[in-house]
Amino acid sequence: MTNMMRMKSALIAILAGLMLAPVAARAHGGEHEKSEAEEAEAKKHTGAPSSFDKQPAIGTWATCAVSGEVFQVDDETDFHVHEGRTYAFCCGGCRKKFKKNPAKYAPATPAKSTATP
Repeated sequence: MTNMMRMKSALIAILAGLMLAPVAARAHGGEHEKSEAEEAEAKKHTGAPSSFDKQPAIGTWATCAVSGEVFQVDDETDFHVHEGRTYAFCCGGCRKKFKKNPAKYAPATPAKSTATP
């Protein structure tokens, strides 16, 4: 293989990677895309709980038990009750993964939540 062919192959691989990156970012239907301001606000709430004693109020900060994304609960948030705890999810796909294998995502003894909006 000549140097020119190697360079072409490398360029094609790089371009393919750049084209696929947005697909990966939209793996959750674009729900994970945030503005810089939203990202900065979410970072302030790192450590937000992923499970609650009861369904949290809209505006409460939570951490998706599957993806680890920190987000604010809203009227479209997906929830699932497991072993008496209500888990909040950033999207329906994460909820489905959790339901398939809760032992993978739920701690043996979940931390108690005293979170407020």
